[in-house]
Amino acid sequence: MELEEKRSSIIHQYEILDTDAEESFDNLAKLATQICDTSSAQINFIDKNRQWSKANIGWGSPELPLETSFCVHAVDSGNSLMVVPDARKDERFKDNPLTKTDPSLRFYVGAVIKSYNDYPIGTICVFDSKPKKITDKQLEALQILSNEVETHLKLRIDRSQLNESLAHENRLNQEIIQNLPLNFFMYNSEFELVRWNENCIETTGYSEQEMKQMRPDQFFDSDNRSFITDNIEEVFNGKQVTFEADIINKDGSSIPFIFSASRFKTNDQSYLIGTGQDITQQKETQLHLEESLHEKEILLTEIHHRVKNNLAVISGLIQLETLDLEETEVNKKLLNTSLRIRSVAKIHEIMYQTENFTHVVFENVVESIANYIKNTYPKSDDIPLIFKAERLTLNVNQAVPCGLIINELLTNAWKHAYPTEEKGVIELELNEENGLITLRIADQGVGLPQNINPEAGDSLGFIIVKQLCSQLKAEMKLNRHNGTEIVIQFTKKDIKGAGSSLNSIKP
Repeated sequence: MELEEKRSSIIHQYEILDTDAEESFDNLAKLATQICDTSSAQINFIDKNRQWSKANIGWGSPELPLETSFCVHAVDSGNSLMVVPDARKDERFKDNPLTKTDPSLRFYVGAVIKSYNDYPIGTICVFDSKPKKITDKQLEALQILSNEVETHLKLRIDRSQLNESLAHENRLNQEIIQNLPLNFFMYNSEFELVRWNENCIETTGYSEQEMKQMRPDQFFDSDNRSFITDNIEEVFNGKQVTFEADIINKDGSSIPFIFSASRFKTNDQSYLIGTGQDITQQKETQLHLEESLHEKEILLTEIHHRVKNNLAVISGLIQLETLDLEETEVNKKLLNTSLRIRSVAKIHEIMYQTENFTHVVFENVVESIANYIKNTYPKSDDIPLIFKAERLTLNVNQAVPCGLIINELLTNAWKHAYPTEEKGVIELELNEENGLITLRIADQGVGLPQNINPEAGDSLGFIIVKQLCSQLKAEMKLNRHNGTEIVIQFTKKDIKGAGSSLNSIKP
């Protein structure tokens, strides 16, 4: 009983019992009759309590009880072939009802069919109503046919497993599509909706039937439809697209979405597959951030404005103090201090006027500082400034120390380069090359006294310049030939943190 249960279980795995006739099996049975020169042939499988025929050529019942089956003996024999030349002379079959019917079964040969695990499950058999002899070549050919049946069965179970695997993959894919946290859609080249997920229905408010009757551009406002159509055409031309657009619901309301779509080709057919994500929350967050940023920009503008005004007031007060003083060293120092404060105020003024609070259009700063210093000294009309500057921007934390350096060096040049009635020029050059900023200030005047060394910081002005160069990580070079030339070079950087100031300068 255990053997019958096992055999039945194996056969059922093939899902072949009680199936319709198939040409491939019928042809093998026909070929068996031709090879063995018999009137009939069958391909039989032994179930738990019956013999069932998948192919039946000639005469013979498509189903028999095991008690009258010849094939069950072949299957249970342990051999690959069973030959019965004359059933009426064989002790196993002489009393079998099949040998006494009309036509009677007298000749039988069965080649055993085995399963994928080499277990006998049936036969391909030939039989006739007259006793016959069979040759070795015929037996060999019948054995080959049984092997062919086994191959068909293997293909059948492989196909079944493949179909099951594909069905599982399809179910999994469908579950994935349905559980995506966004809209999924697929259109063919005729703009017909092929696949979608439930999110599309929930988002639009349309039913499945309504969605299938709509073109993709009909989910959008009429003003955007040409834009949508252009993007769809680009997708079918092989381009991947991403864009933002508002979906118009069935009730007329709109939802902002970001879409991504690409072309998918299979079996010479092109499809558009895409996803859409509701970005309502992101839009609200973006709007909130923009409003917050705008408020901070207004506040920062006001801060720059007030700092500039306060510094201008301080500078002005210092200048007023100098009006009541004689031309003394104290007077000169106060004037220098006023100019330094004015330079910082000028940078804040430009920051107040610009839309960018990180970078300063620096040639504007330089020109403003130079003009203010020039107008401070009466004899500067006889000492013109030759100003050459490229358009460049500096981070505010580099602009402040660089502006103060220019203030110090120009002030020194106008005060000391031409001490008598001599006339001359002062040159100021500013340029950038591959991120390297070069500042050059030169005159053809009397030159620096030999006892003054800018790098050693022999005066307050040069102490300030040296400290400011340190902040910029700048190199300073001095040329005393034919006047004074000072060249300062530093690398342009975006420096984060607090701005540079004179607080870090230590005399």
